[in-house]
Amino acid sequence: MNDVGFILRRFSQKEGLPVDPNSVALVYQDERYSYAQLNKMVNRVANSLTELGVKKKDKVAVFLRNCSEWVFTYFALAKIGAILVPVNILFKAPEVEYILANSEVSYVIVQDSLIPVVEDIRANLNLVKECIRVGAGENRGYIDFRRLLEDGVETEPLVQVGLEDPFAIYFTSGTTGFPRGAIHTHGSVLWNNIHQIIDCKMTAQDAYLQLLEFCWFAGWMDFVLPALMLGGKVILRPSGHLDIGNVLELVEKEKATMCLMVPTVLKRLVEYPDIKKHDISSLRWIETGGAPVPVDVIKKFCQLFPSIGLSQVYGATECGSKVAILDPKFEMERRGSCGKAGLIYEVKVVDNEGKTVAPGETGELIVKSAASMQGYYKDDEKTRETLREGWFYTGDLAQYDSDGFLYIVGRKKELFISGGLNVYPAEVENIISSHPKVAEAAVCGIQDSEGKWGEVGKAFVRLKEGEVMAEEELTGFCRSRLATYKIPKYFLFAYEPLPRNVSGKVMKYKLQDWGKQTE
Repeated sequence: MNDVGFILRRFSQKEGLPVDPNSVALVYQDERYSYAQLNKMVNRVANSLTELGVKKKDKVAVFLRNCSEWVFTYFALAKIGAILVPVNILFKAPEVEYILANSEVSYVIVQDSLIPVVEDIRANLNLVKECIRVGAGENRGYIDFRRLLEDGVETEPLVQVGLEDPFAIYFTSGTTGFPRGAIHTHGSVLWNNIHQIIDCKMTAQDAYLQLLEFCWFAGWMDFVLPALMLGGKVILRPSGHLDIGNVLELVEKEKATMCLMVPTVLKRLVEYPDIKKHDISSLRWIETGGAPVPVDVIKKFCQLFPSIGLSQVYGATECGSKVAILDPKFEMERRGSCGKAGLIYEVKVVDNEGKTVAPGETGELIVKSAASMQGYYKDDEKTRETLREGWFYTGDLAQYDSDGFLYIVGRKKELFISGGLNVYPAEVENIISSHPKVAEAAVCGIQDSEGKWGEVGKAFVRLKEGEVMAEEELTGFCRSRLATYKIPKYFLFAYEPLPRNVSGKVMKYKLQDWGKQTE
C-alpha cells in the first residue's frame, strides 16, 4: 500500500484478493461496474492520459458533475501520480479562472454542459495544454473523453507513486471570500479514509449512497474511499435537484446502509410527507455535518427512525472530513455536539496564547493528524499562520464538556463584540432557527450605527412558506432564551433560501447581496 491507486490496483492480481473482483463496486443510474471492470476502465483512462502527455505531478482540473467518468478520472490520476484539482460545479467563470490559475493547471476535464464557463475564460488560461470533454455534445478544440476509454490499454500504469507525493489540491469552501488550495498527499488521503473504517464500524457489506458533489472534499473523503477499500458498494446519483423521494427509492432498491446528508437535506428528510411509503430498513448510519443541526430536526429524526444511527461530525478540508465523530448512541443525550476526536486525531481547544482552556470555556479548535494537508498551494504565509508545530489552527471556536465532547460555537472571524461581550453567531442562529415559523437563519455582526455598543447583531431569516412574522415576535422569542446583548438589533425576513456553498455552509459574505435581492 503506497498510494491511493492501490485501492483498485489490487484487483489486477490473480490471487490473494481481499474481496470478489466480480462484486459490484459502483452503481450510477443504469451503469453497474464490478471491481474488476472499474479497474480496467481506470487503467484505460490512466494510460490514455499518459499518451496525451499528462506526467507525474501535472495538475489536472476536474470540472464535472457527478458521473462515472469522475470515478474513472480520480483513480486514473492517482495511478499516474498526477495532481487532482476539483472545481466546484457551481462556480462562475471568474471563480473557475481563479482556481485554474492559482493551481497552475495543465489539463482540464469538463462536462459538456459546463463548457460555456470554460470558453469564457479559455483565452486567459495560458498554462492549459488540453481540454477534455465529458458528454455527448460536439465541441471543436476539446478531446472526447470516450476516446480515452476506447483507445486506452487495460494494463497497470508503471508510474511509481508514494505516500509523500501530492495527490490533490482541494480548495476550501470560500465562505468568507476567495478559497485557498489545500495540498493533500496520497498518505493524508489514505489516513483520512482508513480511520473511518474503524470509527464508523464499516464492513464489506456496506452500501454507501452518495448524495454530495464529488467536487467537495467530503464528497470523496466521506465513506466513498473507505467503502471501496473494503470491497463495499458505492451508489452514485446525478448532480442537480435532490428529490427526497428519489433518494428513498435508491435506498430501497440498492439496500443502502450508509448515507451523508448535510443539515438542510436532513431537515427535508424528516419533513417528507410520504416517508412511510418506503422501506429504508437497510439504513444503519446517517452522517450529518458542515453546519449546525437544529435540535428539533434531531428530535424528529430520532422519533421517525429509532433504528438508524445519526452521527454528527466535524471536519475541515485542511485536516480531514471526520476530525470528530459523535457516536450515534449519544445523538439525543449530546445534542449539538460533534462528538470526540477520531482514531487518528489529536484535538485541543486553546486560548489566544495557545493554552488549553477549561471545560465549558470557549477557544480555538486545533488539530494534529497524519490526515492533515501539507500546506496551502502558493501561500506560504497562510500556511505558517495555520500550521504551527504540526497543529492546524482551524479558526473554529469550540468548547468541550467535562466528558470531552466537543461543541462548535462559531468561526473566530465571525465572533463579534457587543458592549464588550463576545457574541457567537452560531448560538443565536440555533435559537432563531428553533422558532416554528423559521426555516433557517444566519447572524452577522455589524457596526452599531448609534455608536453605543460597538457591534450589534443582524439576523437574516428565511421564513417557512406562508408564514408571516414581525420583528417584535422574534425578538420576544429570543428574549426568553438569550441574554439581551446576544439578541440581534436588526432582522431581515424573506422566503428565499440563504446563499450556501455546495457543502451546505452559509456564505456570509454574500448575505448583504441576498438581503438586497429580497427587498
